[in-house]
Amino acid sequence: MHRLTRPVVIGVSALALCGVGAGVALADPSASSAPTAVVAAGHHGKHPGEHGEVVGKGKAHRTVDYQRGTVTAVNGTTFTVRSKDGFTATYTFAPTAKVHKGKQVATPAQVQTGDRVFVAAAKEPSGLQALRVRDRGPAPAAPAAPAPAPN
Repeated sequence: MHRLTRPVVIGVSALALCGVGAGVALADPSASSAPTAVVAAGHHGKHPGEHGEVVGKGKAHRTVDYQRGTVTAVNGTTFTVRSKDGFTATYTFAPTAKVHKGKQVATPAQVQTGDRVFVAAAKEPSGLQALRVRDRGPAPAAPAAPAPAPN
């Protein structure tokens, strides 16, 4: 499993938060001398920033997938996320996964169905390994419909 460096995770997070689906340039600290740029970034579907991947160039080609959406299933160490545009992916928590729920450090066990999350994951031969999960909790309840006016 690849260990993602802080600049890569920050870059992917910034990309998703800004809603950008175009190219991104980041330094690859694994390069022996001069920095190497990230080769590509993109998104699937019509909502830029909902999900995509960034591919790093250097000694170890790293592919980092990111997704923002709602958790639709949790099963032990795996969870499935669905984005607004219908894109769905299943992740396994990496042993070193960092989870934050709200502003607090959390555990993978605290990620629940219905929670809104942002996930940064390493694309490995064994599947997507979630390395960072930002959990904003469940979506707010829809406001109650106003009572009908009396006749």
